[in-house]
Amino acid sequence: DVQISFNLGVNVSYQKAWRSKEYIVNILKGDAVESYTLIPNFFDKLVESNSKIHDSGHFMFCFMTFGASIEGWKYYRPN
Repeated sequence: DVQISFNLGVNVSYQKAWRSKEYIVNILKGDAVESYTLIPNFFDKLVESNSKIHDSGHFMFCFMTFGASIEGWKYYRPN
């Protein structure tokens, strides 16, 4: 708040700054809830294009993770 006021001469409350940041992040990255609703669609398309499905019609294996988790493993050092 102080920095914005000092640099731009505009007073912005912490709450307004927080909401504005969240709004912009949502525009740039998308909404998490919307993203999760796409997962069933993803699996439907995967079934259509994947010939390695178990006889029962179910996947034998599926692995999903967040990109940040994958990146973190680069720096993991076991004790």
